[in-house]
Amino acid sequence: YEKNITDAVGRSLDQQTKPKWLQYGESNDIFVCLPLSDNHADDCWNRAIVVEDAFSACAIANYGYGIALRGTNLLQSAITTLQKFNNIILALDFDATRKAIDMASTVRSLVSGSSVRTVILKQDLKYLNTEQVKEVLFR
Repeated sequence: YEKNITDAVGRSLDQQTKPKWLQYGESNDIFVCLPLSDNHADDCWNRAIVVEDAFSACAIANYGYGIALRGTNLLQSAITTLQKFNNIILALDFDATRKAIDMASTVRSLVSGSSVRTVILKQDLKYLNTEQVKEVLFR
């Protein structure tokens, strides 16, 4: 995103392996997945979709910048990044719905001039195909 590689994150491929997630590096910063669209006139280049994990950020990359919080805490680095976008969608996992709604209020107060909305997820985005992701984000 800003051409700085700070660390890496990975997930186990089976449910028996622990830890489920592993991070390499010292950063506790956000993860940004660039839009996959090569059409720079497309709205996706002005849209940030905030999710919890890197895989979900990549799963939504057809529709905007995937911003993974790597958890559910809104870091200052996330706010600074979100200030660059006109359209912000918060799509945290279902168990963090209340936190996503509260976070939307915080983002609205700190990121002026942007459209901010929350999507309540019933399924984790990383397990959906491209059309299902579109349906969930834009229904």
